[in-house]
Amino acid sequence: DLERAGLWNHPVIVDKSWNKYEGLIKSRQAGHIGWDESTITPDIFDMQQEIPVWFEKVDGDCLSVGIPAQLLTLKGFRLPGGAMRLWIDADACPKVIKEILYRAAERLRLPLTLVANMKLHHPKSAFIDAVQVAAGADVADAYIVDHAAPGDLVITADIPLAAGMIEKGGFALNPRGELYTADNVRRALSMRNMMDDLRGAGVVTGGPAAFSQSDRQAFANQLDRFLTQRLKEG
Repeated sequence: DLERAGLWNHPVIVDKSWNKYEGLIKSRQAGHIGWDESTITPDIFDMQQEIPVWFEKVDGDCLSVGIPAQLLTLKGFRLPGGAMRLWIDADACPKVIKEILYRAAERLRLPLTLVANMKLHHPKSAFIDAVQVAAGADVADAYIVDHAAPGDLVITADIPLAAGMIEKGGFALNPRGELYTADNVRRALSMRNMMDDLRGAGVVTGGPAAFSQSDRQAFANQLDRFLTQRLKEG
C-alpha cells in the first residue's frame, strides 16, 4: 500500500523523537519510509498502527523503526492513517483554552503543536509538542501555514492566519468559539482592515471584550462538535 501510494523510500521528518533511539540515530529529520535489510519483513511492524522508517545510525549502520503515522511529517502529503494535527497560535491563546486542547489531544490521541516566539511549557505527552520561532509579528503564523496539512485545525484569533489555513484546505477556530469559514473570514478581514484604517486616522476604536466564562464554554462546545464530526468523517 505504501508503495502504491508513492511513499516507499520517501524522506520523512519525525515530529517527536523517542528517548529509546535518541542517541542511536544520526538525524530524525532524515528518515526514509521502508526498511534497510531483506531480513526485515512487513509482519515485524503493526502496519495498522505504524509506518516502517529507516534511519542512518551515528556509527554509519542503519536502523529500522516502526513510527506512529501521526508523528511523521511529509511536507505536502498526509500519510495514510495520519491524524489531523491541532495547531495553537500560542502567543496570545488564553491558558484555559490551551488546557481544553491538551485534554482533547490526550483523549482523542491527536497530535497538538504549540507555536510561539517564546519558550513554551506544556504537559509531558506523546501527543503534545511546542515550536519556538524567531521573533517577529508574522513568523509564527507563517510557520503554521507552511507546516500544516490540509485538514489540520489551528486555534487562533489572527484573521490572516485563519484565512491562510482555510486557503490551504485546513480549518481555523477562534478561542471565543467562532469556526471560520471562507465567507466569514473574508468579512472578518474586511472589518480588520477597516479598523486598521480608522486607527491609522487617529480614531480610538477600543479593543476586544475581556475573555469570559461564556467564551470558554462556547469554545469547548464548538471544538467538541468540530472534532466529533471530523473524526466521524475520517
